Amino acid sequence: MHALRGERLEAEESIKRATRLDPNGPSARYARSVLLLDEGRPEEAQKVIDGILVQSSGHAVAIPADFIYQLRELVRPKG
Repeated sequence: MHALRGERLEAEESIKRATRLDPNGPSARYARSVLLLDEGRPEEAQKVIDGILVQSSGHAVAIPADFIYQLRELVRPKG
């Protein structure tokens, strides 16, 4: 949620903690992809998402980076 809300410092701390608990955990990796989008690195964000989807489903599933942008905009506070 921190990453989606644009709370970068909190997101990075949460990502570090979650990665220590589960290095392959999809939540931390997804949050990382949101931060990559914020940095203007959509190709890298897409690779992270693709890796999560392959790991969880056993095969490639396409979810475009645009979906991540849209979700972020729904959650991010306005103003």
